[in-house]
Amino acid sequence: MNTSFTEKYGQWAVVTGASSGIGKEFARQLRKKGLKVALIARSEDQLRAVAELLGEDNTRVIATNLATQEGIDTLEEKTSDLDIGLFVHSAGAVHLGPFIDINETDIDELLNVHVTATTNLAHIFANRMKARKKAGGLVLVSSGFALTPVPWIAIYSATKAYVLSLGEALSVELKDHNIDVLTVVPGGTKTNMAIDIEKHLDLKKIPLPMGSAATVASTAIKSLGKRDSVVPGVLNKMMAVMMDKLMSRNASKKMIGWMIKKAFRKMPEKRSAGAQS
Repeated sequence: MNTSFTEKYGQWAVVTGASSGIGKEFARQLRKKGLKVALIARSEDQLRAVAELLGEDNTRVIATNLATQEGIDTLEEKTSDLDIGLFVHSAGAVHLGPFIDINETDIDELLNVHVTATTNLAHIFANRMKARKKAGGLVLVSSGFALTPVPWIAIYSATKAYVLSLGEALSVELKDHNIDVLTVVPGGTKTNMAIDIEKHLDLKKIPLPMGSAATVASTAIKSLGKRDSVVPGVLNKMMAVMMDKLMSRNASKKMIGWMIKKAFRKMPEKRSAGAQS
């Protein structure tokens, strides 16, 4: 057990999107740090499998859909008795294809998970941490696609840019309350969401390095309290610098839009491809 980590962030962490991928890795690594973990995702069966792996006495399973207000309310209610010192928001959704063909249900899911849930849950847990009068932490998972507009994945890109902006702003505001805020900006990561995307995009045509969920989580945990945002992986850092510093915004959006359009195995029609963790 890492005593200094538990002394700072308390007994319990909440991790959304904990059934697989980056969220599952956060839960596993935070448990190794000595925190108990409230596991949040839609699939109760998958969450219970994670809880069994981590030790059921050290976890709490909360199956709920954060794309709905009811899901947010459920999470708030079912963690109300826990001393939460760390909140990790890794739940996400992605939908691919032309903006004009994405249906309203998919649009709502993207906005609700990445904008509404991120904002409301950060607000809920920041206030609870303030009331604790102890140190706390928020970790928000954004995306490398937040660094530039991304045609054909336009809403996902825009909502992840919102997450990055919100997190970096809160890192300044919440210092006054001894709450660390870190926004994680992963590049391509080997997760179930990536597998779903690859059904529709030939990722070999997009020169994006594919890292591991374990690296994303470990980099974030090491960076918490030391910086306000982090891009895990050396190659991802290089690409982030290239898009942010070496290319104009106009050039980067056109380049990545061209690559993604060429990478579609078949352009989705009306109903977009989607996945939610």
